[in-house]
Amino acid sequence: MRWMPGWRQPKFIRAASSAQSTNGATSPGGIDAQSINAIVKQRAERAGLEPSDYSAHGLRSGFLTEAALRNVSLLEAMDQSRHRSMQQAGSYNNDGLRKTGLAARLL
Repeated sequence: MRWMPGWRQPKFIRAASSAQSTNGATSPGGIDAQSINAIVKQRAERAGLEPSDYSAHGLRSGFLTEAALRNVSLLEAMDQSRHRSMQQAGSYNNDGLRKTGLAARLL
């Protein structure tokens, strides 16, 4: 995720069109998913956290779950996370709603 000038909030964006991966190789298509995951794990370890508990996928899915918990609309959250599939994004959104939604309050 990178902050872009003019945006009120950060968005998940495609990495630069040419980037260097963790092994030093340059990729014309930008940084790959494995490199992003390695960076997330390295940063978790630097922060004194258990690296195996963190992943690039967890950042995006956790964002949608947290957005649902805070009553952010699914479309607005998808705009931030750059999910294209309503079905996939909805599954993470539903994880959050199960904890706080109207049905949960009936129990």
